[in-house]
Amino acid sequence: MKALDKMDNLDKAGLLCKLFPAELENLQNAIKQQCDYFLQNETAFPEGWYQKGLFTAEFWYRLGQNAQKA
Repeated sequence: MKALDKMDNLDKAGLLCKLFPAELENLQNAIKQQCDYFLQNETAFPEGWYQKGLFTAEFWYRLGQNAQKA
């Protein structure tokens, strides 16, 4: 197994799923709820978003849309 500081996000997610298999459904539901919340309020968030940052509102919305499709 890789050291924690050498893991990417997918490795860490896989580890959490293995450590807490009974919580997987709860984690998936929490992620879905957060994605739904962002997508339902899509017009409100970008208005106050700092546009010159590394992660723009558009970037996060694409992630939410991708998660929703998956």
